[in-house]
Amino acid sequence: MLLATNELVVLTQDGRVSARRRLGADALDVWAVQRRMALGPDGLLHVLLGRDVRSRPDRVAVVDPISLRQVKSYELDHETTYRVLTPGPRTGQIRLLGNAGGDVVMALLGPKGVAHREVVRTDRDNDLRVFDAVLTGDEKRLFVGYHGADSTGADVVRLSPAGRQTCRAAPGVGCLPDVHGGMKVVGDLLYTATGSATRVDERNPDGRIRRRLNPRSGNNHLMAITADGHHLYALGSCGYAGGLTRVTLSTGETTELSSRPENEICGEQLTLNRSGNALAVLSLPRPVPQTGRTSGSAVLFVDPKTGRVTGRGTLDADPLDVVPLD
Repeated sequence: MLLATNELVVLTQDGRVSARRRLGADALDVWAVQRRMALGPDGLLHVLLGRDVRSRPDRVAVVDPISLRQVKSYELDHETTYRVLTPGPRTGQIRLLGNAGGDVVMALLGPKGVAHREVVRTDRDNDLRVFDAVLTGDEKRLFVGYHGADSTGADVVRLSPAGRQTCRAAPGVGCLPDVHGGMKVVGDLLYTATGSATRVDERNPDGRIRRRLNPRSGNNHLMAITADGHHLYALGSCGYAGGLTRVTLSTGETTELSSRPENEICGEQLTLNRSGNALAVLSLPRPVPQTGRTSGSAVLFVDPKTGRVTGRGTLDADPLDVVPLD
C-alpha cells in the first residue's frame, strides 16, 4: 500500500504491518486516491510516487513487493504531473497518464525509463485532470477518465496505430460523457462508475454501453467500484452515505453487504485479491487525501460474501493505492 508520505506498507489480512519503507519525501500532489501501483511482468512492484515537497519530477520506484527493497528508480520528465500508472493485462507493460498544462499525456515505461511520450488530447480552457486509466484485455484501447474542476467523462485512445483518438468530444468532457469515477476491465468488458448511486455501466471493448447495472448504493456520489467475472462491488465514500453493495453480474441482482451506521464500511477505493476471498477497502475520513501525517484512515479487509470486516489496519497517513499480493 502507498501512503501520501511516499511510504510503502505491507499489511497482513489481520491488519498487522509486516514491512514499511519510505521511498521519498512527503507527497505534494495527492488530490485523489488513484491507481498508482502495479506488479510488472518481472513480479516487481512499480510505484508512481507523488511529487514530493522538494518539487522534484515524478518518479517510478521498482521494489520487491515483500521486502520493499528498492531495485531501481526512474525519474520522469519535469513537464508532466503523472497521476495514474496502469499495466497492460496481456504484456504487463506499464503506461503512465498525467497532465502537462492543457495536455493529457501518455508515457510508456521502458527498461531505462520513459521509452515513448505523447499528447493524447489538448484542452487549454478546461481542467482535464486524469483520474483513472485502464487498458482493454488486448491492449488495443486505453480508456482515460477525467475528474477536474470543470471536466468529466472518459476518452478512448486507440494504441494501434499509437495514440490515435477514436472519438470526438466537447471541451471539458470525455467522448464517453457518462463516465465519472473508477473503471474496471474484466475480460472483454469494461465497467464504469457514473457518479450515480444507482448506475454503473457495463461496456463493450469499444466503449459502447452494453447494459446498465443498479448497485443501489444509497445517498452516495458513487465513484469506487471493482469487479471480477461474477460480481461487481460498489463502495460508498465516508464523506457521503458509505456502505458496500454487490451486484451479481449474471442476474443483475443487488445485495447490500454493509450500510451505515450499522457497519462502518466506507472509503475511496476497493480492491479484490487474486483468490477472490477478500476485499481491501481504503477508508479515509474525507474524500480527498491529505499530505503528511494524519489520523482516521485505515485499511479494512472485508469478506466479499458476507460483508464482514475480518481485519483492520490503522494508518498514520492517508492511503493512495493498494495492490493485493495474494
